[in-house]
Amino acid sequence: GLHEAFSFLSSRRPPTSVERLAERLCCARMYAVRLFALFVAVEALRPSRPSSSMRRWASMQIESGRNFKMPTTDGHEVCFDMWVGEKTPSILYLPCLNKAKNSAKSSNLESWCRQNGHTFICADYFGVARSSGDFVDGTVGRWTEDTIRVIENLASGRKVVLVGAGVGGWVMLLVAKRRPDLVAGPGGPPPRPPLP
Repeated sequence: GLHEAFSFLSSRRPPTSVERLAERLCCARMYAVRLFALFVAVEALRPSRPSSSMRRWASMQIESGRNFKMPTTDGHEVCFDMWVGEKTPSILYLPCLNKAKNSAKSSNLESWCRQNGHTFICADYFGVARSSGDFVDGTVGRWTEDTIRVIENLASGRKVVLVGAGVGGWVMLLVAKRRPDLVAGPGGPPPRPPLP
């Protein structure tokens, strides 16, 4: 496809600014198509949900808000944002490596969830931004376990659509593999391999 064409051109000479712009636009278009496919899948999955459904986490109801703290099994805390909607499934955004939960991608996805009535959740990984811990001690396995805990405690036993960006794509796939009972489907750009 286009990527191979750009790779061929760039192997012969450095790409021009127009070629770099065209490649970025192509990638942005592919991301938009995948995001649209995710939204279509979410709309197809939406069963009715009672408005009085309870969120379970530490015996309290979680309302919409930012920078909530959820304890992990080893005494650390995961910081998360949540907007509570009436429709299912919920949407959980998994950010890129060493990136805070609040980004342009998560903001756009949250806006869509608010407009369409779906619950939106995003969290900082262990050691990133407002979550506790040291980033150098974080691993994809650790972030996967923390993500599973977030889903178990915030999704009220319902399945979620995972939207992963960058390393969030790997976390998304690992969560789906380990706990398919929690996942309604994956979404987002394809996961990038963790290569230097």
